[in-house]
Amino acid sequence: MTSSQEVEIQFEEINLKKVIRQKKVDIIIIVVGLFFGVIFLVNLILKVFDKSDITWGVIILLFSFTVLSGLIAYVNLKRQILIPTSNSGLLDIFDGRPTKEATDNFIHYLTLRSNIYLKHKYGSIDRDLPIEPQLTNLMWLKEREILNETEFEELKNKLLGRNDKTNPIGFR
Repeated sequence: MTSSQEVEIQFEEINLKKVIRQKKVDIIIIVVGLFFGVIFLVNLILKVFDKSDITWGVIILLFSFTVLSGLIAYVNLKRQILIPTSNSGLLDIFDGRPTKEATDNFIHYLTLRSNIYLKHKYGSIDRDLPIEPQLTNLMWLKEREILNETEFEELKNKLLGRNDKTNPIGFR
C-alpha cells in the first residue's frame, strides 16, 4: 500500500554529524483520543453525581474508545533517525527496528566506514597533483570533522613540503 524508493547516495553527500532523532505521532488519532477522553470524563462525573441519564454501557463504550485511540497512537508512534544529505534530502532510518542496539550499531558503522572512505579518498597527498585542490579537500575533511586538528596540520605540512628532511628548499 505504500511506495518506496531505492537510491544510491555517495558518502560525500551524507552528513553524519547532524543526525536527527525524532518521534512522530499521528495528530488526528491523538485528537480523537482526547475528544473521547473528555466526553468520557464529563459523563463519568455526571453519572457519579446522579446528574445524567446516560447508562453505564455508554460510559464504558466511551472509555473503550479512549483506550483504543491511545493504543493506536502508541502503535503508530514512529521513532526515526534522519540523516541529512548535501542535496537537501534525508535518509530515513526506523529507530529501534529490529532493535535499538542494531540501529545504533548501524549508524556507528556507517559513520566509521564513511570516515575511512573519505579520509582515504580526499586525505591522500599526491605531489603530482596541484596543491590548491588537495588543500581544499583537506579543509573539507576538517570541516566535516573527519580529520582532527593534528591530522589536518600533519597532512597540510606534508602537502606543502614542510618538515620534509629530504626537501629543505622546496625542490624535488
